[in-house]
Amino acid sequence: MKDPLVASAITHALEAGCRSLRLGPEVVRLGSSIEIHESIGSTNDRIDALGAAGAPEGCAVFAETQTAGRGRGGNRWSAPTGKNLTFSVLLRPLWPLPHWPRLAHVAGLAVARAAQGWSERIPVQLKWPNDVYADGRKLAGILLELKGSRSAPHLVLGIGINANSLPEEFPAELFHTLTSVRGLNGGVAVDRNHLAGAILAELTAVYARSESDFPQVLEEVAARSMLLGRNIRFSQQGKWQEGKLIGFAENGEMRVELTACGRVETIAAAETVRLESTF
Repeated sequence: MKDPLVASAITHALEAGCRSLRLGPEVVRLGSSIEIHESIGSTNDRIDALGAAGAPEGCAVFAETQTAGRGRGGNRWSAPTGKNLTFSVLLRPLWPLPHWPRLAHVAGLAVARAAQGWSERIPVQLKWPNDVYADGRKLAGILLELKGSRSAPHLVLGIGINANSLPEEFPAELFHTLTSVRGLNGGVAVDRNHLAGAILAELTAVYARSESDFPQVLEEVAARSMLLGRNIRFSQQGKWQEGKLIGFAENGEMRVELTACGRVETIAAAETVRLESTF
């Protein structure tokens, strides 16, 4: 493999990123310990097992191949070996449990900020609730899972990002819907260890800020939103509704002005959200 994932190289990039972001040693690094697997069922499942065994917050698991990788809604996540990044991180927020959904937005913003470092012209945007886009195409996906027991819960944060895939390597049916960091970088391959460290550094920074100042984090999420101020369609329990996304609520929920009645509703969850140019 020409571009192998190496724990020490990821850690070096993480620390370089933390210095650039002016994070002191007192800030807990997300990625403080790293496992790398050539093949594993699911990095999320491995992190869940580590969390149940008492592993500290911030441990991360990377895999070149996942045989049972999954995305949001139970969809399967797959990636060619040696091309992209699929990894999971253990989180143990001290926040009230109702605030934990904020972490999906924290993670999305961190990935977008890191990827932006390889894209001079094209803005990296966020598609509510858990996708990262660039130039209208999906760049990364995020899966947040609440695990553990009622008395000792933990969060498993899964991230999959297209790093070095070329357009011809995407499935034919997804050719026009996906992009990669390499594509944003003018077709020049990126160092995956550097990218992984950059994401973990940004995640460390945004996570540290969000506990005390999530409203400011949410402002940055809104600034990168590809849906804000635009017409959307969304489904809940198989029922589709239409409206205009006018803002975000306290925990990052959508505030949508419904087309049918003009009422503004707060939407905490939806199976599918689509951008609509016109109704």
